[in-house]
Amino acid sequence: MSEKNYQEIRQKLQECFERQEMEQGLKIAIEIKEKFPDHASASYFNLAYFQALLNLTKDTVETLEEGYEKGLWWAESTIISFPILIS
Repeated sequence: MSEKNYQEIRQKLQECFERQEMEQGLKIAIEIKEKFPDHASASYFNLAYFQALLNLTKDTVETLEEGYEKGLWWAESTIISFPILIS
């Protein structure tokens, strides 16, 4: 898929977040992760973030661990901003 397609679907994800449509956002985050492997760091992060927003603690941790196993990492300040860790 093209970079333009990525930007369009990424915009839809942002709109779901702004409208607090977390279930729809989760579906889009899953789609992004599957279709855009070149954006793995952002994809895994966004998927885990929506999982956290929906209190899917086990899924959140599994997604972050899967990303880490693929060589991805995120700054501590980014990870501690997760809703699941501050609620």
